Amino acid sequence: MGANEFRFFLSCDINSPVTFRVEKLDGNLPVKKSSDSGVVSVVEEKKPELYIECALYIDE
Repeated sequence: MGANEFRFFLSCDINSPVTFRVEKLDGNLPVKKSSDSGVVSVVEEKKPELYIECALYIDE
């Protein structure tokens, strides 16, 4: 593999113990609107999703 090449792996493909530390999160979560009607909604609210991009360097 050359110096300019890279590969993508899923976390389930990594067989070594790996620990990641999240240093900071940017952005704002949307404000949850309160329901004044007192009726529980049957439709489940969509929760915000968090995507994390990591770089894993391996010394061989």
